[in-house]
Formats: sequence, C-alpha cells, structure tokens
Amino acid sequence: MASLLRMVLAFALVCDVFPAFAMDHFANRPDFELMQYAAKEENSSYASYRVKLKVALDKPLFINFLFYRSKGVAEMQKKPLVMIFSNIAGVSMIEKWFAHYFASHGMHVALSHCSEHESITHIDETNESAIRTLLAGFALTDFSIKINDVDPKKIGLLGISFGGIRGLYQIGFDSRIKAGAFIVAGGPIQDIMAYSKQIVAKRIRDRQMHDARMSSVSEYLHFLDTHIELDLNTALAKRSSKDFYLFISASDSWVPSHYQWKIWSQLGHPRFERYPLGHLTTPLWVAMTRKREILEFFNGRWK
Repeated sequence: MASLLRMVLAFALVCDVFPAFAMDHFANRPDFELMQYAAKEENSSYASYRVKLKVALDKPLFINFLFYRSKGVAEMQKKPLVMIFSNIAGVSMIEKWFAHYFASHGMHVALSHCSEHESITHIDETNESAIRTLLAGFALTDFSIKINDVDPKKIGLLGISFGGIRGLYQIGFDSRIKAGAFIVAGGPIQDIMAYSKQIVAKRIRDRQMHDARMSSVSEYLHFLDTHIELDLNTALAKRSSKDFYLFISASDSWVPSHYQWKIWSQLGHPRFERYPLGHLTTPLWVAMTRKREILEFFNGRWK
C-alpha cells in the first residue's frame, strides 16, 4: 500500500498538481500488459472479445472485460468508444443491452465490472481499493486507444449504480472521456458506503465497522472522509455541466436519492431525467426507452 501511494504521489510531482489525486491523466501511470484477447461471438454488426489486462503494481491489478468491436458502415475507419461500467453485482442484461445497442450503431464498447471492492476486508484498505479501481479505468481506456481503432477524441462513458459512481471518478480524472451518462449514480463514494442499504455495500460496511470496533456510521464516515485521497469534488470541478446526462431515481435507498441530487447540483445542474421508480427499475426503464437519447447525447458532445 505504501509503495502504491508513493507511486501515485510521484505522478503528482511530475504533473506539478496538488492535491495529489486531483490531476488529469495520472500521466506516468504504469502501462498495461495484454494477457488475453479471445473471440467470444460475432454477428453482422460487431464481434465481441474477452479481454484480460494486467497492470504491474506491487499487488498486480487484473482487469477482465468484454470488448465489442463494431463493424459499422466503414469498418477501417476509427470509431467512437463507449465504456460501460456495471453495477456492484456484476454485468447484467441491462449493460449487455446497452453494449449491443451502441456496437450496432457504429461504436466500439468496453463493458467492465470492477471487482476490487470484493477484496476489501479492513477499513484501511478502502483507499487503496479506490485508487486501484481508478487505475483499472485508465488501463481500459489505454487499451482501447492503443490496441483498437478507437477515435481518441470520441470517448463516452455510461455508468449504472456502483458503475456510475466509479464512472464519476473516472470522468473527473481522465479528460479523454468527453461525455458521461449516469444512471442512479451519486457520490462521493464514502457517503454511499456509509448510507447505502444495498446488500453488498452494507456487508462491507458492517464488516469494516466490526473489525475497527466502530459504534456509529458517523464515525465510519469520518474515517473514510479523512482516508480516501481521491477528491471527487475537485476532479469534477474541472468539467462542464454539458458533459453529463443524469437519470435520477426519486425512490432509491441503495444509492440514496439525496446523493443523486447532490451530484446533480454539484455538476452545475446538467441535463437530467427523474423517475418515480426504484434503484432496479430505473435502469431497466432507461435501457428500454432512452438508449437513442443517450446515443444522441454522446454524438452531440463529440462534435
């Protein structure tokens, strides 16, 4: 952990930016190694591949995801990229519907579930997990640009639930991502971890509080506030409200609605849609009815 922090701190010194984790690009981050690129399926619109990357940290970081290589109308032409970050439980049919839709409309897609949170045991591991999750997102973008025919000026991100929280950090720290659509997402992560009633988040919180002998959620939140070094507020302050399209659940206890509205306000009141639905039904409804609007939003921000 200490060496990882020293490495990221070194990035800050090179970039001459403070705070250490509020910089653009992590310019000297470690490169990825391609471990697997295996064909999964193919149709008339795209071919999909199982991809595995390795980032050389003291504790190696492995990233598994699906890459949809769109054929499009001009197969040899560089195409836009949409990164899809899945919910905390893993890739569902909803994320796959979006991936199929975007890839069928001439866009490459990287569909990712980051499982770093699954290895968290003690509360003092939370900061390292957050940094590793961010580095995983950087590796995903780096791979897509270096290995595939991606137009680096046309990168978008779609995040759902935990994937939306992860995506907010990613778009805040990586200016290569030009637009983000976020479904039932809020932040910062420490607030969600403290107050979410989602079963995985609650299990992590209860275990960490028990191990640290904490008696209250406020004590738990204070610890996270003072130990998580990724500053979401500072990172997002660099972005325009036009970069965001939010889908807000008015009745959500997993990513509490209060924190969805908080992010909307913090981002300068970007474009949004509000639904009188819950955490699970809102993404389903958006996937069924708003895919074209999200596609048009991305295309508008890439012009």
